[in-house]
Amino acid sequence: MVIFYHPVIPVIPNGGYARLLKKLAKGLSTSFMNKNPVVKKHFLPFVLLLITISIFFNYCKPALSKEEAEAHLRAFDYELIRLIEGIQHTRSYRVLQELTKVENAPIPFFAHRSETLGGISKFNFDVLCGVYDFDSINRGFTRSGYSDSIIINYTLQAESEKIFRFVIAEYAEDPSSSSLMIPTRFHALLFAGEKLSAEIDHSARLEHKLPVELHTRVGFENYHLEADLTTRLRKDYGDVKIKTKVLKDSKEMLHWVTKLRVGMVESGSFFVKSINMKLSMYPVFLCAEVDNDAINSNAIDFIEEFNRYSKINVYRMRDNRKLCTIRLKVREASDKLDYAIYYSDSSFVFVDKLMLTADKIMNIKK
Repeated sequence: MVIFYHPVIPVIPNGGYARLLKKLAKGLSTSFMNKNPVVKKHFLPFVLLLITISIFFNYCKPALSKEEAEAHLRAFDYELIRLIEGIQHTRSYRVLQELTKVENAPIPFFAHRSETLGGISKFNFDVLCGVYDFDSINRGFTRSGYSDSIIINYTLQAESEKIFRFVIAEYAEDPSSSSLMIPTRFHALLFAGEKLSAEIDHSARLEHKLPVELHTRVGFENYHLEADLTTRLRKDYGDVKIKTKVLKDSKEMLHWVTKLRVGMVESGSFFVKSINMKLSMYPVFLCAEVDNDAINSNAIDFIEEFNRYSKINVYRMRDNRKLCTIRLKVREASDKLDYAIYYSDSSFVFVDKLMLTADKIMNIKK
C-alpha cells in the first residue's frame, strides 16, 4: 500500500506568505546555513515551495460580485470614451478629419489613386508633389506651386483665421498578396501656423507580399499612439505580434497586445489558427485566448463549440480579481450572435447593453 503524505498548510492572510518568506530569509543567515549543511541543502526547495504557495494564494482569489464587476466595467467604459473623445476633440484630429472629406485631397488612402497594370489602385506620390490651396467656393484643392513634398494649406471651418499646413514628406507603398497596396513609408506633419501640431511616422516591410514588420507613431498634440507589428514566417505558418499603446501627456492610458498564429496556403493568403490577446486600461485588463484550429465552424451548436475553445476573462487591475467571463450567445427571439458578460452569480448581460463604446461599435456594424 502506498501512503501519500499531505502536509497541512496553515491559513495566512493575503501577503502573509511573502512576509513570512522575508523573515525566514533574514533569519537564516549565510553563516547559519554554512554550519548546518542539512538546512543549506533543503533551503532552496523550501523557498521555492513558499513562493509557489504565495503566488497561489495571491492569484486564486474569489471573483468580485456582480455589482462590483459592473462598477469596474462602467469605469473602464467611461475612461475609454474619455480617451477617444479627447483625441477627437484635438484641433489636429479635426483638421485631418476635414481634409479627408474633401473629394480631391491629395492624401493617401482617400483620393488621387490610379490603376496599375495589375489592377491595383496606387497613390502616385511623385506625380502629386506640389503646393495645394483650398478653394472654399468649389470645395476642392487646386495646385498653386511646386515642391518635392505634398503641401496642403487649409483652414478649419470653425477657425477660418488660422492656416494649417499638412506636409506629406515621404510616401511609398508595395502590392500585397491581398490585392491591396500596403504603405511601406509614410511621414507627414501638421503645422498650426508655424507650430508643429501633429506628426505621423510609419514604416513597414513586406516579404513574399506579406507584411512582416510595421512601426507606426502618431502624435495629436498631447496624445501619442504607437503600433508595432512583427511576424515570424515558417514554411506553412507564421506568428504575428501586434502591440498598441496610447499615451496622454506621456502617461500610458491603454496597452493592447495581440498574438496570432496564422496558417498560409499556396495562393499566398492566410487564415487565423489561434488568438492570444491582453488589453489593459484602468481599472481592468482583459485576457482572451481563442483556438480557431479546434473550433469546428460546421458544428451543429457553433456557440457551444466556440465557447469551449475560447477563454475571455476580465480582471481588476490592482489585484487580479476576476470580474467576469465573456461568451458568445444568441439574442432572444433572434438568430443574431453577440458577446455576453457572465458574472460570478451566473447572471449575464450583452456587452452593448452595459458599455456605451460597445454599443457604438455595434451600431457601426449595422
